[in-house]
Amino acid sequence: MKLIASNLDTFTHLLQGKRILELGSGSALCGIAAMCFNPSTVHITDLPDVLPSCKLNVELNKSLIPESCTVDIFALDWFHPPPAIINAHYDVIFATDVVYAPELYEPFVKVIDKCCCSAPASGTLILLGVCKLDTKPAFFTMLEEAGFHYNLLNSKKAAFSNLGLFEVQKNGATTILSQLQRDWYCLQ
Repeated sequence: MKLIASNLDTFTHLLQGKRILELGSGSALCGIAAMCFNPSTVHITDLPDVLPSCKLNVELNKSLIPESCTVDIFALDWFHPPPAIINAHYDVIFATDVVYAPELYEPFVKVIDKCCCSAPASGTLILLGVCKLDTKPAFFTMLEEAGFHYNLLNSKKAAFSNLGLFEVQKNGATTILSQLQRDWYCLQ
């Protein structure tokens, strides 16, 4: 939370009026936090058995949702993604601890590829949190082969050295996050 608090202007610029997708939402924390910055749309997704938790947390935090923001919660199986999600083209995608098994690498990369804005000037920024213990180099090779570029945002002083936060981009998108300090680790 220190990162957000010390860079409110940057996050407002990054998220305000944007279309946001959270993949593998779990508790929907990232989607709920994003709502505070007045995006146009927030889509929260996970497997069907997780959606009740997402819905409850969004309901408990509905006072944070600006009137101009549309929030939807969808079931999303990366192996069989529905066209409504993969053809929506998002400005920002959040995903944390979602590529923990090699069999998830390819479907995840395909989903983010299909959800990205195609115009170079308006490319999609993906904020991806991974665990170094279970996300192998093959995942990053797959990202590169699909045309994605990534930067590690972790600090050497990270409290949890097994976790990594990456900014991932495609189509030459420039990132607002390059203005932020590069010595932060995660939203705490």
